[in-house]
Amino acid sequence: MQRTGNGNGEGTPAKPLWLAWLRLALLASPLLVLWLAAIGPNAYSADPVKVKKPAAAKAGAGKGAAAAEEIIPAAARDKAALANTAAVRKAVKPQLRWDKSWGALVPHTSFPANCSLCHLPDRWDAMRPDFRFDHLKQTGHALEGAHAEASCLRCHNDRGPVKTFAARGCAGCHIDPHKSAMGRDCARCHGQESWQLRTPKGRQVADHAKTRFPLTGMHALVACERCHPDSAEGDFRGAQRDCYQCHQSDFAAAPNHRSAGFSRDCAACHRTSAWTGAAFRHSPGMSDCVSCHLKDYQAAPKHAAGAYPKTCAECHTTDGWAGAPFRHSPGTTNCVACHLADYQAAPDHAARNYTQVCSECHTQTKWPGAVFKHSPSMTNCVSCHLPDYQNAPNHLARNYPQVCSQCHTQAGWTGAVFKHSAAMTNCVSCHLADYQAAAGHAARNYPQTCAQCHPQTTWQGAVFKHSPAMTNCVSCHLADYQAAPGHVTQNYSQNCIQCHTQDAWTGVTFTHPPATAACITCHLADFQAAPGHVARAYPQTCTQCHNMVTWTGAVFQHSPTMTNCVSCHLANYQAAPNHAAKAYPQTCATCHNQAAWTGATFVHSPTMTNCVSCHLANYQAAPNHAAKAYPQTCATCHNTAGWLGANFVHTPTMTNCVSCHLANYQSAPNHVAKAYPQTCASCHTQTAWLGANFVHAPTMTNCVSCHLPDYQSAPNHLARAYPQTCATCHNQTAWTGAVFKHSPTMTNCVSCHLANYQAAPNHVVRNYPQTCATCHNQTAWTGATFVHSGAMTNCTSCHHTDFLNAKTPINHVTQGIIESYCSTCHRNNGSPWQPTAFVHNRCYNSTTHRAHEGARCVQCHPSNYTSASCTACHSNRSSCD
Repeated sequence: MQRTGNGNGEGTPAKPLWLAWLRLALLASPLLVLWLAAIGPNAYSADPVKVKKPAAAKAGAGKGAAAAEEIIPAAARDKAALANTAAVRKAVKPQLRWDKSWGALVPHTSFPANCSLCHLPDRWDAMRPDFRFDHLKQTGHALEGAHAEASCLRCHNDRGPVKTFAARGCAGCHIDPHKSAMGRDCARCHGQESWQLRTPKGRQVADHAKTRFPLTGMHALVACERCHPDSAEGDFRGAQRDCYQCHQSDFAAAPNHRSAGFSRDCAACHRTSAWTGAAFRHSPGMSDCVSCHLKDYQAAPKHAAGAYPKTCAECHTTDGWAGAPFRHSPGTTNCVACHLADYQAAPDHAARNYTQVCSECHTQTKWPGAVFKHSPSMTNCVSCHLPDYQNAPNHLARNYPQVCSQCHTQAGWTGAVFKHSAAMTNCVSCHLADYQAAAGHAARNYPQTCAQCHPQTTWQGAVFKHSPAMTNCVSCHLADYQAAPGHVTQNYSQNCIQCHTQDAWTGVTFTHPPATAACITCHLADFQAAPGHVARAYPQTCTQCHNMVTWTGAVFQHSPTMTNCVSCHLANYQAAPNHAAKAYPQTCATCHNQAAWTGATFVHSPTMTNCVSCHLANYQAAPNHAAKAYPQTCATCHNTAGWLGANFVHTPTMTNCVSCHLANYQSAPNHVAKAYPQTCASCHTQTAWLGANFVHAPTMTNCVSCHLPDYQSAPNHLARAYPQTCATCHNQTAWTGAVFKHSPTMTNCVSCHLANYQAAPNHVVRNYPQTCATCHNQTAWTGATFVHSGAMTNCTSCHHTDFLNAKTPINHVTQGIIESYCSTCHRNNGSPWQPTAFVHNRCYNSTTHRAHEGARCVQCHPSNYTSASCTACHSNRSSCD
């Protein structure tokens, strides 16, 4: 139904157009005029069950009746309305379609078009008294109990198709107060006659048994709210299952519970049938007895003093506390944990450092008469027998090993015999004193590997045996080497086997092995005494001239791989004419060969390019070379056949012309003044220097690098900050008559037209956007029109002032309208900004919802205006009905 604004955000029902015409037509009838005045506008209330009582009835109704509304049965009201309208019914044409001015269309799309079949022709809010609708026959769903008395619009409203929320069952209309904790089968506890609980107490207890906390004993008689504080609202969640949480006061009041440190597990002693007469029952799995019986442990004789273990079950049972015997389990090994005092009091145990593994001597059945049993795996004898070792004859003095089993057995201690094992090699670890006392061993530095001379059976008559692998003879025979004639003075090698054998020391003969090359290691004296060797710096690789058979008649043979001639012929190089003065290279093979020294000729190879390394003096003496900075790459002008008549040939790849022609560039007219580029090939060719023309290449874009003075002197270019991309207006053929061409991709108009923006009316004041293309085009600047695109949503970026000044139909600021949701009510398609196209549905306008009159918009629309939240204020409502 359409409403008209009253300035406060409230709407009042607008009179149908046909009613206005009816009143004008019936002005001639006094009776009808009185009747129309009597029924007044309130006869068209949207509520079908509330009507105003006549003034006379109000006067006699008693105290407070003047302001009250009487609730009368709908059938009686409909009958009275039908009687009152009988006189005019024939004059009213039945409504055959829904009028959009009445509000949103409820789901009548499958109903007959003749509204008067169900409704009074002149009363949209009243049903015909003779209207009947078989809901079961027409829909297949019977309306029973309270559902049969419910208003149609409670289910058939503007929330969408009925099937959508009917498929959810009860939850489609009824908010679940249990927060899904009781399941979705509402019929288990509720009926259609009333929403109140219908399940008997016995059934409730039985259903509770299906939860994790069955109700037994006294718990079955306790009121629900004792455990479920929110059960009155239907919320049964969060109930405690721990007895102590409900029975804290009982625990505090019970004797000894706190002082004795009783467990808070009430079910261990108490039952739900009765709180008193509690008996504690030890469960089979209980092992931490001391958590309850710590005081018993502390009061028991010797327990704390004797450091008895706190695992009570080792001695005690749950049936009887006294007379507890300790039972050693078969796996008990840590005896000293209980018997440390016994160990310390036993004779000799601490003094002799007896082991604390009691089971090695004692048994669990009998403590005295202990006998130590050596196990086969015992090897660390000295851990117990260190005093025996220290007191035994000679053990310390001779540094006997502390591995007792090498001499002694576990059966008998005396009569020990040492047995050498086959793997024993470090004899000196025991026989060092023997080595030091033996004749000549230390003086001659005999090796301390005794087995080289001595066997393990007899010490005397030792004979040294040279093994084939022995090569370091001098380690023993250094004295022999030093005493032998000529060995030290002639620097003989200390590798004795080169001359001597292990069988006989005398009659030695030196044999040169084939691989001997470092002759100088022995023949240095021969080299120094030979004529001319030192003076001429002959190489010390003797085999280049000598052989191992005869020393004299030596001849030097140049090998083909010899290239470092100057290493021997440096004196020849220095004495040769002009070599040092002209800095000839010291690679002798460039001019000389090994067969003849004289008549040398220099041969240029094709790969020689560094000519100036030899011809630097020629370069410096040649006319103009140094003055004009000619390049030192001689092959550019000269060849190796003839030095004179040189011509410079430009190669196609030469581009760095200015490296030679810088002086030409500097002396040419205007080149420096106009900052011409030094890439000479841009204007000149290699064949003719004059008559140069600059040719713009298609790829040239940085025009301003040459034409900056033109840009600076051109009219308006600097003043208007024209861009320096010259090609935007100019071309390479003609400079004048430039025209700017806007390309389709140009969007940053304000970069050039900022002054136009600032001078245009209202642009700065109203904060118009600087994206010029929003209103203007490139062809014509004036007559601009702003076109809203479909994607525009941030209306207040332009319309913030409109938002602040908006007062009708409601004050946008005071009503809490969210500024960014203009498109909910307004349109951006060029239509006028006022009036808004938004009309509230009947939920806000209905006289049954007067509490909405003073509400601010954001109370129902906290996030946007496309949907409203009833539950924000009404926790038990799923819709506006």
